[in-house]
Amino acid sequence: MRNSVFQLLPVLDLMGGKAVHAVRGIRSNYQPLLGRYASSPYPDTIFTALEQAIPSRQAYVADLDQIKGIGSNSHLLNSAISRGWKLWLDAGLTTTAPPPQTGIVQVAGTETVQSPSHLAKWIEGQEKEWVISVDLRAGLPIHANRTEWPDESPKQLLQRVVEMGAKRIILLDLAVVGSNEGPSHLPLAEECKQANPEVEIFLGGGIRGPADLIACQKAGISGALVATALHSGALDSWLNKN
Repeated sequence: MRNSVFQLLPVLDLMGGKAVHAVRGIRSNYQPLLGRYASSPYPDTIFTALEQAIPSRQAYVADLDQIKGIGSNSHLLNSAISRGWKLWLDAGLTTTAPPPQTGIVQVAGTETVQSPSHLAKWIEGQEKEWVISVDLRAGLPIHANRTEWPDESPKQLLQRVVEMGAKRIILLDLAVVGSNEGPSHLPLAEECKQANPEVEIFLGGGIRGPADLIACQKAGISGALVATALHSGALDSWLNKN
């Protein structure tokens, strides 16, 4: 029986119409994704292949072109949505919240949202409709140019987002994405969960295999975002057992 609490979310990072393999957040170096569930880097092919492995049909999608402000890949998601996929979409929101869309849960990332006041306004009264991504690089918060976020520690940023009313938070560290070095930010996620047991915390970056997923479960984490370990086959045994 699949675990009904811990959630495994496959990740698709989209750039130029294709899924790419994210490594350490250095987006200029990303190459087309190929692997266990990616015989080609086109999203429709990958979603189709994932349907047996991920029966919940929930996935995290980062539209890197929108995050960089140079285009959009949103049209590539319609086929998956029509087949019942529910997508957590980070489209690089800055100052404007998009209208509701069937099959889409909006992810607001602290890397791109212009200010704490914008984020607080979006969350207010709609905390269950949002996933907030607290974005780090090598353990430090990252914010896009010309933002209005104060200089604060990761712990302070996490607590700020919790106090805004966020109920689902991704703690993402770009420096360990695709690194095979392990989730160095898991202790911070665990500390936040212990202080705020009502909040769902998801971990993004650094998952190497089943042992890391078990560590997340033991820490009370609600789920993990996975790409490299999924497509390398490192999670096959976990998927077969859960």
